[in-house]
Amino acid sequence: MSRYRFVLQLAIPAELDAKFNDLYDNDHIPYMIKIPGVKSCSRFKLEWADSDETLEYLCIYELDDPELPRSPIWKKHAAMGRWATEMRQHVTRRRSGVFRKIAEHAP
Repeated sequence: MSRYRFVLQLAIPAELDAKFNDLYDNDHIPYMIKIPGVKSCSRFKLEWADSDETLEYLCIYELDDPELPRSPIWKKHAAMGRWATEMRQHVTRRRSGVFRKIAEHAP
């Protein structure tokens, strides 16, 4: 298991929800998971939060290298497909960061 997680939060207009999810899952993610060093990608939609600052979509990439999201190959793949031309400009807010696993606990 990889030690790093790239965490990406996004907000989009509600009227674009269906198109956003279709393009993200079926167009964007297939390009991104082909990048060497990307082990997996999981997506989530917010159920509730204790702050209005929490964005409604969360994407978590499992990575081998914490610098991968800043790399030329990441930028190249992120620009591929319909997602880049049809949806990216509609993202209203974005937050991201890379986390290093420091512990794991299981029952």
